Amino acid sequence: MSLVTSKASELQALQKRNDDRLAQQGSGSAATAFAKDVKQSLLFQYDWGELLSAAPMCLSLMGACYVASSSPKAVGMTLEDCKPTGGFKHIRHPELRACLIQVSDYGRMAFLEAEKKMALIGMASGSIGETLPTVSQYLALLPARDAEMALNKKLNLIKDQSDNCLQYAKDIEAKFVEWLLLVCEVHQVTVAKEERTSIDQVKNSITLAGVEIEASLTENSVKHAEEAANTMKENMVQSRDMFRKAADAIPTPMEQVGIQLVSSLAQSVTTVVSQGLPMMMGRMLGGTPAAAPGVGNKQKRAKGYQGGQKAGSLSQSNISVPDANDPGYQAAVSSKEPINLLAAILGIGTDKGVDWEKFSSTAVNAKGGVTFIDTMISHTLKSTQWTDGLASTELKESLEKLHAVVAAVKAEAAKDQSLMAKKESSTSTVVKGWQNTTETAKASVLKLAATASSLPGSAPGSAPFMGKIPTAAPGGDDSAMNAALQSAQEKLNVTEAAYTASQANYQKAVETRSRVEQELAKIKGNLKNLQLQQAQMEEIKKVLIQCIAALIQMKAQITNLVRFFSALSVMIEHVVKHNVREFLDNVDTAKTCLIGNISLSDMTRQDLYTTTLMLQAYFSLFNSISSMYIKISKDHVMPGLNLCDKLSMSTSDPNAMDERMRMLDEFTDNAQAAVRQLVKKEQDSITKSLDDRVNLVKRDTQLLPALPANVQQAITDGKETITNAVSDGMDSFVNPVAATDYKVSMDDL
Repeated sequence: MSLVTSKASELQALQKRNDDRLAQQGSGSAATAFAKDVKQSLLFQYDWGELLSAAPMCLSLMGACYVASSSPKAVGMTLEDCKPTGGFKHIRHPELRACLIQVSDYGRMAFLEAEKKMALIGMASGSIGETLPTVSQYLALLPARDAEMALNKKLNLIKDQSDNCLQYAKDIEAKFVEWLLLVCEVHQVTVAKEERTSIDQVKNSITLAGVEIEASLTENSVKHAEEAANTMKENMVQSRDMFRKAADAIPTPMEQVGIQLVSSLAQSVTTVVSQGLPMMMGRMLGGTPAAAPGVGNKQKRAKGYQGGQKAGSLSQSNISVPDANDPGYQAAVSSKEPINLLAAILGIGTDKGVDWEKFSSTAVNAKGGVTFIDTMISHTLKSTQWTDGLASTELKESLEKLHAVVAAVKAEAAKDQSLMAKKESSTSTVVKGWQNTTETAKASVLKLAATASSLPGSAPGSAPFMGKIPTAAPGGDDSAMNAALQSAQEKLNVTEAAYTASQANYQKAVETRSRVEQELAKIKGNLKNLQLQQAQMEEIKKVLIQCIAALIQMKAQITNLVRFFSALSVMIEHVVKHNVREFLDNVDTAKTCLIGNISLSDMTRQDLYTTTLMLQAYFSLFNSISSMYIKISKDHVMPGLNLCDKLSMSTSDPNAMDERMRMLDEFTDNAQAAVRQLVKKEQDSITKSLDDRVNLVKRDTQLLPALPANVQQAITDGKETITNAVSDGMDSFVNPVAATDYKVSMDDL
């Protein structure tokens, strides 16, 4: 058996183990495994436990407001003298007792709206969940006219249902915002009353650490979402341009490297979507606002951004990775293959030395390996929208050094063709310098690629190809086979790193949730100790500030739903439909542009398929949040509202209020216990799934030769870029309900 044939067999065996593992992870479906990878990378960031645990606390605070409203201080006090210029915005009656009752009444209306509209979201999103998988069926049949019509019909249906879900989520958000704004105004008035001043002079307005209180979707934010969608489209086009360049430059004997590149280009689209969709949702990624980076111009980092998250931040879903939206990450993912080929030709990792034949004048002038390497590196340097962020800076410097190495080797070979016959020249100082530069640059690029694979919402591999298995021509070049095998081994190790990153991030989130639960229990206990029936202004203020914080916690998760369904609609309209149109417009010419058996037409179809699977992953995550809320609402929120209603009823029995408050306290204690139990059960299930996934991939990596130490360290460093950012963010995360115990300044509120 020849060396090339042997390495081809190793490559096939490695691919088969990878396919078998994905099928096991996805219950027989590699596509399901890919979607799970995307979803599980997001779990630490979208904490449905926040939404669930805040509901019982809000009920308890509603009851406290009802009880406090019966105190002599509340009954006999008017707030008329604190009225701001222009009058109250939300308070209907200036008596403190009426204000506290209004606060509780607004809470009741908000919870009723949430119960109703979450159920509608569940039904509408159920329809989306059934429709999304059918999209891939029609993608496989394009460019048939019937398939095009059916696909557009399905996409319009998904968008319409998403728009319905968006409206339902906005209706819920509006009620909670109305409640929150009322509580904020009542709190400001009570502060003004105690200080015997006008509300106009109360400067400590309530906005918790940048968590906006006003409705989040404005015309400007929709514009930002469309800009982010346009950036996503441009980045997908860049991936296809790279495919065209590679197809023109790569020689047939080196198609195994091309097949690895095809996989990396498909994965780079995963990076694009993982960067773009959160931007469309208006969340902060790497300190950059919701506005999309400018397409066609050099991008700038947000002014004054230092990376990470503001210390003491109250918004867990905004925990970010520095420069996570930097296009350097996408470019790093698609740059690995030409760099591995260069390393193989230079004899790195082998005892064969430099493959000088690849640098001969004949090889350089023809369609050869060096031409392919030079073309890919040059194209990336010219086409990437570089920023002054760390990822762009590191990648650009590395590619420039590699470009210089290629130029130097070509120049040396052209100057002295006899070098090719001198075996000892491979150990010369000059050659060692080329090798060292290439090894260092390769490690830097691989580190960035590992970071991209570990990004929240990303996946360490590409979605399975639709309809065919990427295959190169039989036989091939020895250096190309070495490079392809090295790429496949590195990808498996990057996968393990990405899986352990998701595992570590989720475990950190569980630890943070445990800390928050302890704070919730402490606050709940303190609330019981307040003498609310004889409440003075200080006690009333404490109830109001905790009510504000609990509402902020609930609203943050409801807003995530609003933003998700908004982003989904924009993405379908401006990205998916656009790519369908581009596919159909270019299908004839794209079929003839080939790497192995994969055409540019196949790649465009694959981009659409990848996007669809990622939408399914996001949808599944947010659908889980709404479904779990409905369960908690039916079992615990609605009965709690009935108890609050009893607190609002007048009675001549002096002990009745105490008994009703005791019943509400007991009920909310039980509700919180039920929420904890539900959250714990779900956490255990997720943790087991993450552990199983890591163990499966470790089983495969342990069968492979160990990677060089610098390569393995680069992968570890790339993963830790994510895990360290998440850990730092979690450590500085302060749950809104616990904010007062952490002594967050009112200037930060």
